[in-house]
Amino acid sequence: MIKGIIYDLDDVIINSIGLHVQASDMVFAEYGVQQDKVNLSDKLKASLLGRRVIDVMEILVKQYKIKASPEEIHQRREEIFFQLAQDKLELLPGVKESIKLFREHDYKLAIASSATKKLIHLVLGKFELLHLFPEVVAAEDIKKGKPNPEVYQLAAKKLVLDPSECVVLEDANNGIKAAKKAGCKCIAIRNQYVPEQNLSKADLIVDSLNDITTLMIKKL
Repeated sequence: MIKGIIYDLDDVIINSIGLHVQASDMVFAEYGVQQDKVNLSDKLKASLLGRRVIDVMEILVKQYKIKASPEEIHQRREEIFFQLAQDKLELLPGVKESIKLFREHDYKLAIASSATKKLIHLVLGKFELLHLFPEVVAAEDIKKGKPNPEVYQLAAKKLVLDPSECVVLEDANNGIKAAKKAGCKCIAIRNQYVPEQNLSKADLIVDSLNDITTLMIKKL
């Protein structure tokens, strides 16, 4: 029986993909790399979705052969991203409606994300959601990022539930893999703005959070 709902953050709650790309473009330009002129494969681009930013920076620093540490790049990129995020972040359709629906049916709620605590709390504060998510798992709380299941295992533990009692809401292949490896059910939300993802391993696929019903949840 499902008792908990675990939300991913990026591109499930907020429309962050464009800002992430813009921040990366800006920081790599400072190191002489024009990302729009680099021919990264679609497979590589898609594989970056859902990962912790530091893990993405490690991959791209190696790819671009930059003579700087991933940690240095990551720190500078975070500064740029938060400057952009202050004004440009928006909630995706169905977020508040889905939270209201789940709370009305007494599901426990958590956020488990590859994002930093700073970003998660910026989002929750900006959109007045802080009191609705008593349990949060962020990038700093885990040793290995998605597709490793640790983030969702820890979220279930914080909710005092078995992973099999939780449904994860995800948009990325890496996140879906992490949810399923953790033993959770998973509903994938299609997102037209992200590189095409393989959502086939999810238990259900929907176009929006607005499409999720409690009947769907009960059938999982």
